[in-house]
Amino acid sequence: MAFQWVYIGSGHIAEKTAADITRGEHRICAVFGRNKETAAALAKKYGAAVYDTAEAAILHPGADAVYIGTPHTSHVEYACLAMEHGKPVLCEKPVGISAADVEKLLDCSKKQNVYFAEAMWTWFSDVARTVKEWVQSGKIG
Repeated sequence: MAFQWVYIGSGHIAEKTAADITRGEHRICAVFGRNKETAAALAKKYGAAVYDTAEAAILHPGADAVYIGTPHTSHVEYACLAMEHGKPVLCEKPVGISAADVEKLLDCSKKQNVYFAEAMWTWFSDVARTVKEWVQSGKIG
């Protein structure tokens, strides 16, 4: 069975990541976006349900995790909402607009015992992995 993602946000970044996130055993099952037309279009493209509220999308039956691709000023609100419902969150960068925002997200993750991650793909690139290995081995740094 495919891992099922709820998409909060339906703009350009959501469109861009959707093609990548649905590779392999992943699918988008629910979409919420402030722009109902783009939300409906994204949902239709990936065979997902479209919702009028973020909470309704997060509560979609069978949803495994939530991807947040909204403007950065709303990341904390949506991420905490998802984590309060027990859903792991993958959030676009920046996750917040202040250190206090980041602390709130980390506190929520810890309190709910739910995984939270910033969508910082560069950590998984070959170059970043090589640099990490060099630092950890003492070769540099």
